[in-house]
Amino acid sequence: MSEGHINWYDSGFNNTKFCAILGDASRKILVAGEFQREDTYNSILLVDQMVERYGDILPMRELIMDNGSQFGAHRRGDNKEGVG
Repeated sequence: MSEGHINWYDSGFNNTKFCAILGDASRKILVAGEFQREDTYNSILLVDQMVERYGDILPMRELIMDNGSQFGAHRRGDNKEGVG
């Protein structure tokens, strides 16, 4: 469990978004959730749940993501206006 993957998926049902964190080698779903909003707050919520469940066993060194706006603030333009 030194690496994990986090990603969001639009279920296409009832405007529900799904996010999961998988172990890199095992591909085991470590934590997952369904949400109405695909955002940074809910991404952090899942990371916190993963740390709470598995942090004492094997702390994860790296979490791989696609750098989407759900994972943090992004900058646009010369004035570095935040988006996402």
